[in-house]
Amino acid sequence: MYIAMPGPPQDICCHAMPAAGVPVRAKRSAKSTECSFPKHQHFSGKLQPNNRRRSWGCSAQKTHVKPVAASPIQQLQQIFSRGSPYKSASQEMQSMIREGSDDAERFSQLVDVLLDSELPFKEASLGNGEWQVVYTRGALLWQQLTSPGQVKSAGRLSYKSQRKAGQDFSPSDRTVLNKGDLLGSQVTVAAQGTYEPQDSNTNLPKLVKANISGGQITAWGRKIPLPISGTGFFSVMYVDDTIRVFSDQKKGTVSVQMQADKLRQLTSEQ
Repeated sequence: MYIAMPGPPQDICCHAMPAAGVPVRAKRSAKSTECSFPKHQHFSGKLQPNNRRRSWGCSAQKTHVKPVAASPIQQLQQIFSRGSPYKSASQEMQSMIREGSDDAERFSQLVDVLLDSELPFKEASLGNGEWQVVYTRGALLWQQLTSPGQVKSAGRLSYKSQRKAGQDFSPSDRTVLNKGDLLGSQVTVAAQGTYEPQDSNTNLPKLVKANISGGQITAWGRKIPLPISGTGFFSVMYVDDTIRVFSDQKKGTVSVQMQADKLRQLTSEQ
């Protein structure tokens, strides 16, 4: 006879033959959910246990678990679970810039993924020429000096802005040049100095000390010395060959930069 199971698969019981071809159901006790047949004789075939909360036995009952809504970050991690979530987040950022997206909220979610990377730190990866700021939350020290008044506290995409800001690190001598536009490319401000990694961490985040020793304003081809100086700290949170993320963790500020040549290539494809 065939036993009606709570769900597939159905298995053949070896106890009774059906009368006149009518299937006979296994009897259950009114006070018990256990089958009346001895457990060791019940099935003629093999039934593998289900490791989930539901099993295919006579006493099995359906359980309904209400799903818990995942946070935006958890949703992104689930989407990227088949590969590196950090590489996938970086690639999506690049795709957004290539498409000319203005979705700062989505970009911010991707930034949050990169802030948790904890990948190995390689100082040489800070080089590779000039990098341009494409997204900011608040202002880091060098941005306050080179781009006063234009960096807001809320997350902001800036890769389309006519007032560009960027950095050029030189790992060989640990110097850094910070540049920002005050009036397009006609009036710019620059601040130069040095940097020095501060801790023994071999993985990100990596704390870095920045020393600004001087600067200059360039206006319509004329250079004017700018007596500025300052010291501050920032953390390298993520870096690959195209995207890097810096943060002042105490102030909660974030700067996302893209390698300048690659940024020009992406924006020319729009």
